[in-house]
Amino acid sequence: MAFYNFNNLVANISSGGYAKANKFEAEILFPANVPGANISSRIVSLKVKTLTLPGRNITTTTNDTIYGPTHELAGGLSYADSIDVTFYLAENLDEKKRFDAWQEYIYSPRTYELNFYERYVGTMNIYQLGDDLDRKYGVSLKEVFPKTINPLEYSNESASGVLDLTVSFAFKEWEELDDLGNPKKPKPPAVAETVQTIHKPFTLAESDTGHDPARAGTTAEYRSTLQNADVDTIGGG
Repeated sequence: MAFYNFNNLVANISSGGYAKANKFEAEILFPANVPGANISSRIVSLKVKTLTLPGRNITTTTNDTIYGPTHELAGGLSYADSIDVTFYLAENLDEKKRFDAWQEYIYSPRTYELNFYERYVGTMNIYQLGDDLDRKYGVSLKEVFPKTINPLEYSNESASGVLDLTVSFAFKEWEELDDLGNPKKPKPPAVAETVQTIHKPFTLAESDTGHDPARAGTTAEYRSTLQNADVDTIGGG
């Protein structure tokens, strides 16, 4: 009997269920140097109304150096320029004020001074939740900052409409997280963190007065007694 049938579909759904669009959690972590960063992170994370889980794209180039039909070759990774997140607003627009403070920390509208990149970027964690509200999947957006705070629209036609705010966040990349918020695949150490050991070729210096020609080059213990039998390290302290 064919595997792709209705009974197997029902069994698969019963064992795991479907992901639901309203079962999610978001953590928007302000940079530590932004005034009120910790409380701002908690407040705006609770007020998320809608967001987009970003995708990822393999950039390609066309291979047209062959005979016959051309085809695409993988060239690298690219991500969206930004993602939009919509927030419910308190009546004093507290959430908007906090994003305004983040933007003003990036670029002061009074002094026109631009802050350092590593000081104004934060992190955004997005989780898919199950029906039991446990985390089933998560991603962490790296080097996030509020690129655009969109305008608010007012209208007398809506008597009880709740005002919300959409913020566009720029980011560099994302990586998958486990249910505890840790990266599932840690990145390899940077080149600067690795240490290489290089042994210099052994040569005899004039200052090596303890040299015995009969024993030269015979044992490591003997060679270590000579002044120029040294070891250099690259990449270490």
